[in-house]
Amino acid sequence: AVFWAAIALTYGAAVFGLTRSVNVPINDLVASLDPSQPPPSWQSLRDRWNEANAWRTLASVACFGAGLWLISIHGRPNQQSAQHHQ
Repeated sequence: AVFWAAIALTYGAAVFGLTRSVNVPINDLVASLDPSQPPPSWQSLRDRWNEANAWRTLASVACFGAGLWLISIHGRPNQQSAQHHQ
């Protein structure tokens, strides 16, 4: 159960932290821009957003992979207790 909690907390913190600190401010700034006259630095904004999104994706995949690994080693939590009571 501790492993599952650690994975969930890591995933949540990584995704929420990146989203809140990088993606949302960029989204808010872009929403306030005039699409017919983008600023000269719009490509830099896009690149920063894409980089943060790549890190969020990496965190998601890593936590998902860790979850699969834990299932393969320890089995599902309900499966263990059912086997233990037989």
